[in-house]
Amino acid sequence: MVRVNWCCGILVAIAIGQGVFPIETIQASPWDNILESFSRRPKPPLGGRGDEFCAISPRRLPDGIERTSGDRLLFVWKGSISKIEVHAKGVAAPLWSQLVNSEARQWLYTGTPLLAGAHYEWWIFNRFAVNETEPTFRVPFQVIESSERDRVTLELTELNSQIRDTKKWVSAEEWSRKRSQYFISQGLFVDAMREILSVLRPSQELRTIWQQIPVDLCKR
Repeated sequence: MVRVNWCCGILVAIAIGQGVFPIETIQASPWDNILESFSRRPKPPLGGRGDEFCAISPRRLPDGIERTSGDRLLFVWKGSISKIEVHAKGVAAPLWSQLVNSEARQWLYTGTPLLAGAHYEWWIFNRFAVNETEPTFRVPFQVIESSERDRVTLELTELNSQIRDTKKWVSAEEWSRKRSQYFISQGLFVDAMREILSVLRPSQELRTIWQQIPVDLCKR
């Protein structure tokens, strides 16, 4: 006969008459589903990653284009680069250009607001390239149409109201997690990434997510 007790997230099974056999199950982090969603994303083509560099957000997709709902976005990458630019699709002159130090791994776009429905490219420059005046990588992305953006804005407002209506204190990290889950459900991983990285005082679980996402998204 087996008696099963639940205590503090740990399952304990006791086989009566046959000795005691404790079985522990580690309680899942609330961030695990989000990490799994990023891990399942298609790997970029070789032009979107390399031994020293990997575009994390936005990223090159093997079939399709990265989408975002915001008029500003957070660029995230792995590796050392020297400059990033934003270009309207097919336009040589940059809308925005930013020199970055070798230790930087993310940068917030601060140029003119991006237009709904428009297509853009993220240009990445490597100071060690043979021709450092030419971008090493170009990553296309698109801002969603205004009607879809309005819907996302409305649904986020409703989500915020639902969180407030729980009548209990919700941490900034939990708030960000729920919003990032929403963005993932809409296929807006660029927006989800910005939410994930926006938490000022992250828990150890979230720090682990920060460390694991580049590993999962950049591995060959």
